[in-house]
Parts: sequence; structure tokens; C-alpha cells
Amino acid sequence: MTIRCLAALLLLLALAPAARAQDVGKGELWMHQTAWDYYEQFRRDQGRAYFAVSTNGISAGYSYCPGLRCLPLDGKKQAISACQRDDSGLPGTCYIFANASRILWQGEVHVLSDAEFMARLYGPDSIEESLQGYVEHVAGLSEGSPSKLLPSAKVWKRADFRFAPADLAPAGDECRYAFDELYQANVGRNLFLLDAEGRHCAYSTGFPAAQEAEAFERALAACERLAGTAGKPCYVYAAGSELLAGRSKL
Repeated sequence: MTIRCLAALLLLLALAPAARAQDVGKGELWMHQTAWDYYEQFRRDQGRAYFAVSTNGISAGYSYCPGLRCLPLDGKKQAISACQRDDSGLPGTCYIFANASRILWQGEVHVLSDAEFMARLYGPDSIEESLQGYVEHVAGLSEGSPSKLLPSAKVWKRADFRFAPADLAPAGDECRYAFDELYQANVGRNLFLLDAEGRHCAYSTGFPAAQEAEAFERALAACERLAGTAGKPCYVYAAGSELLAGRSKL
């Protein structure tokens, strides 16, 4: 690199705009653990520029430059745009959280687990309340104990055991939350059932293999009770940790 090119490069670095005060977030921030983990990923990126996070605490994005060819770089706009594209469905405004060397956010930052974040967002009791009428959990006596994949052929070959169509999936926030955060997190998961629209669901956990028929029957009855049996059959969406949508046998 010639002296003239080096001088020009240093000038571009000197003129690259710092984050303006109005770009930087202010106030107390309640940050979801996944957004913080994303910030840790940003810190490991050798070409990092700016990291932005929404005031909702979960949407985030960052800008980077993989080499000197990117200079001059106004990475603030790119970071905020990336944050805005990370749509969580929650209201909020994206601001700069950090640059390549330090956190710029002006205010106390709290990092919350998913359970803590949801409790703060909806209140300690409202998650359970919101599931009522959409989700039902049937717990066996071995709740909390690891269980093998259920059921056996004598259960899945029953006429009332319906494999989920390939395009069936939880359609509402309630059943998505129940499947991702409650059923999947349980070490003793048995079966997860959905109605034909994916709006109502029931799941069983904690039943040993000797009670696999009961695990299915009680979950089916719960699902049908929520969905209404007239024209709304319930399908087995998952058995253990295995998705059954689009399958016809185990």
C-alpha cells in the first residue's frame, strides 16, 4: 500500500461517523436471552460494526464489514434495518445497542430467560390463563422421568389414532407455545395432538410404556373436548420427540 493510499484510508476512518446520540437506545432495557446470545455472536465477529436491539427486548440485528474494502461504512443504518427485519410481532423501536468495542446503550440492561421474559410480558398467571380453552396437559404418574418413544403398534394401529397430515402444524400462539416451550421441554413427553385447524391441542407426559394406551386415550379425549368433536378430528402430531406429520406408520 502506498503512503498516499494509507493516508486516504486513515482519513476515511477518521471521518466515519460515530453513533449519534439519537441513534443510541436509552432507558431500562429488558433483553431476552436469545437477543443477548446474538450480541455475544456479534462480539465474536471479526468484522463487526454496530449492534441494534429493539425496545421490545427480543428483535435484534447487526452490521459488519468483512474487510477494509467496505470502508467508509455507516453501519448504524444497516444494524437498525437488520433489527427491524427481525420481526418478533411485538411492538418496539430499534436503536443502537453497541459498537465493535463496547455497549453504548444508556441505561440499565437486564437479561431474562424465556420464562422470565414471558412472565414480565404477560404477567405471572396470564400465560396459563391464555392457554385455557386451547391447550390441555394430561400428566402421568411418572411426570419428570425420561420415557422412550411411544406408542407401540398396538396403539398407533388403532382406528382412532390418526397421523397428522403433512401440512398440519400448530396454528395459534397457544399451541405453538405449548409444543415448543412445554411439551418439548418435558423429559417424559409421550404424545402431542392437534385438531384439524391446529388451533386446539392436548399433550400427555409422564406415562410409562405400560400405560401408553391411557396416554393416548386421555390426550385424544382432551383434544376433542377442546376442539368440539363435530367435524373436528384430532391428529397425533408428535410421539416422544418425533414429528409424525405426513406419516402413516411408526
